Amino acid sequence: MKKFLFLVLIAGFLFASNNSDNNINQKLNLILNKLNLLEQQINQKNQEIEKLKEQLKKQQSEIKKQAITTKKEFAIKNCKNLKVVKFSYQYHSDILPYITFKVTLKNNYPYEITKIDGNLYFDDKDGTTFIKHYIKRKIDIKPGESVTISGQHMVITDMEKMIKNENPADLKVYFSPNVIDFKNAPELQCF
Repeated sequence: MKKFLFLVLIAGFLFASNNSDNNINQKLNLILNKLNLLEQQINQKNQEIEKLKEQLKKQQSEIKKQAITTKKEFAIKNCKNLKVVKFSYQYHSDILPYITFKVTLKNNYPYEITKIDGNLYFDDKDGTTFIKHYIKRKIDIKPGESVTISGQHMVITDMEKMIKNENPADLKVYFSPNVIDFKNAPELQCF
């Protein structure tokens, strides 16, 4: 009888063990299925992320292009991008006094300048204008380059005559444009 009970007990353990193995296998299969499903979802999300990255790169490229265009548009609307970088003058006290001058202008615009129309000012260190000389010329100045303009100005007023006593290092010479024509851009009006 002890043997019979022992055999029943062993058979029960074996049956329970076999049933437990099936449960474990089912649970493992469920876990594997869930992992496969998660892996598919991760792959889909990765593809979506890659598409978003490509869209972001395109948008950044468009923004950079727009920023360059805006910078050029802003630069062309600024009337102070034609700078006097060097000047010299000589006073001549003839019967009709005059000055001869050479002024080097630098083009800080993003476009080539073909014509300038404006005034060249000679101011003292206090900001008092001695001479206002009108200039209208066809010139070719590429962006970032300079051109030297020579000219003469008849000294008529007593204020203009004061320039002969001024130290050139104390003078501020600048060009104030009325109109600037560009090669590949609309004209700039600075009235």
